[in-house]
Amino acid sequence: MDELKNIAPNLSKIKKDSPFRVPEDYFDNFAARLENKIQQENKPEHRSKLFLLRKPHLAIAATFAGLIIMAVTVLRVVETKHTSAGLTNEEIMAYIQDDIYDYDEYTIIENLKPEKSINVKSELNDDEIIKYLENDGIDVSTISDEF
Repeated sequence: MDELKNIAPNLSKIKKDSPFRVPEDYFDNFAARLENKIQQENKPEHRSKLFLLRKPHLAIAATFAGLIIMAVTVLRVVETKHTSAGLTNEEIMAYIQDDIYDYDEYTIIENLKPEKSINVKSELNDDEIIKYLENDGIDVSTISDEF
């Protein structure tokens, strides 16, 4: 012990008693408390029977809902890929020129869109015609000489 005092004087001053204490009467009712804890852990959880009966039905409904959502998403993606809204006229013409032999005349004619029609008045008076021709830079006297 003297050697310990010489090597580590602070260590030799520490008491050798345990600082931990057990409360009084702790082990008197220990068995009863342990038994209660074991019974609580082994006690089955009370689940609703309604949930247990409906669980397979809920799984089937969730599966169908997921499939419907996936189908709608795929259809929207495919639909947007087949529209020509994002194509320029040059891209459309290049496609047609590359694949021109895949189409016949009837298919092309059926799919032509009508040009914007111009609303023409059925009756025009002479003054309106003369103003139109003058605006286009046509000399009215040369036209009157020809007809």
